[in-house]
Amino acid sequence: MGGRKAPMNKEQEQQAEKSIVGEFSTVKHVRGILSMGRYSDPDSASSSFSILLGDAPHLDGQYAVFGRVTKGDDTLRKLERLPTHKEGIFVMPIERIEILSTYYY
Repeated sequence: MGGRKAPMNKEQEQQAEKSIVGEFSTVKHVRGILSMGRYSDPDSASSSFSILLGDAPHLDGQYAVFGRVTKGDDTLRKLERLPTHKEGIFVMPIERIEILSTYYY
């Protein structure tokens, strides 16, 4: 997981090694949901996440939802057009996507 390119100091490295305790809710995994990625351990989330482009009920109650796309459906449509491949139950973009900036409303 991860993919940070910038060098980290010792404190940043220690923070990066931490994981997040799973916080699962009744929020459904539907188009536009932001959901934490993790390993098989429910408490192993760190910095990877998914932006759902469709409904994924198999993730409900299993992965932590932490946001929702409220504006920018045009961006979701662009993401849908990217070439993908399957990794287990997940569909992943073939090329890594980097988020250069974000906004919240």
